[in-house]
Amino acid sequence: MKKLMFALLAFCLFGKTALAVRPVAEQKILAFFDNAVAYSHQDKFSKSIQDVFLVFDREGNAVGGVAYRLVSPWDFHCLLILERNGGTFTIREVSYPDIDQASHMYPPKRKKIMTSKEKAEGMAIHADGKDTPVDAVTGATRFHKRIYIGINLMAKKLVELIQSPPAWDKKIIRSTDQ
Repeated sequence: MKKLMFALLAFCLFGKTALAVRPVAEQKILAFFDNAVAYSHQDKFSKSIQDVFLVFDREGNAVGGVAYRLVSPWDFHCLLILERNGGTFTIREVSYPDIDQASHMYPPKRKKIMTSKEKAEGMAIHADGKDTPVDAVTGATRFHKRIYIGINLMAKKLVELIQSPPAWDKKIIRSTDQ
């Protein structure tokens, strides 16, 4: 009985933040992808990536994606938006929508997180996947490296999915009659 109560409490505390990030991801799709007419979504995508959204244009081509994952042990989410530009992919945005809820995080750690965000945004990723969007630079702390590894993981997986989109159900977000 105690285990059941603990599991319920853990879901109430940590599960709510994951549910709160999903609408943010949907809003980002509308804001960043002007040519998007539909998206597909897969929740519980993998052990390390919670949700993935693929964005499609009028012709049905995947033009971008959004992914997010829980950054532990700090219990906030990292949301990544990737856009396809011909043969390259660009990280349009990295955001941490619920970082303010991580009350046990000290301001210096928050500052480090924001510097990782600034470094990743705008980075180009080549379709062959050989280049990593963010390198853990000399002198980076373990904290920085963990964040960069998470960003790399999401970016590489989004590139793979955009290049060969799976047959997930699509949700129409804009009319194709124009």
